Amino acid sequence: MTRKSKSFTKIAALIRRKCAAPMVALVLIEDCLLLHAQTGASRQVKIPRFEDFPVTEKWEGSAAPLKLKTTPERMFVTRLTDASKQPPDFAGHYRFAGWGCGSVCAAGAIIDLNTGVVYPPPFGRKGTGAAHWIFTYGPFP
Repeated sequence: MTRKSKSFTKIAALIRRKCAAPMVALVLIEDCLLLHAQTGASRQVKIPRFEDFPVTEKWEGSAAPLKLKTTPERMFVTRLTDASKQPPDFAGHYRFAGWGCGSVCAAGAIIDLNTGVVYPPPFGRKGTGAAHWIFTYGPFP
C-alpha cells in the first residue's frame, strides 16, 4: 500500500469515527476516498450522486413485522416499532430509525420494511448491547 493510499485510508477511518453528517453521505464519501486511493490521483473518477440512483419502486402497503432476534435488537423495540410504522425514507423500502444516546452520541438502525429485518448503521460500533447501534460518539475536534 502506498503512502497516499494509507493517507486516504486514515481519512476514511477518521470520518467513520468522528463525523456526524448523515449516514448515507458518509458512505458515499468513504467509497469515493477509497476508490480514489485505489485508482490513483491521475485517473478521473466520477463521484456518485443521489440523482444517479433513482428509486423506481413506490412503496405501497404495510410494513412486515419486525424480526428482532438478538438482545441488542430487542433493546430498542419501541423506537424500532415506531419507525417501522412510518413510510420509507430511502432506497424505496428502507427506514432509518434514529435516537440520541447522550449529548454527542447518536444511535440508530436501518429497517427493511419489506422483510422486517433490522440492520445496524454502516458506521455502527461492533459490540453488544446499546453500543451495537452507536454510529457517532464525541467529543468532536
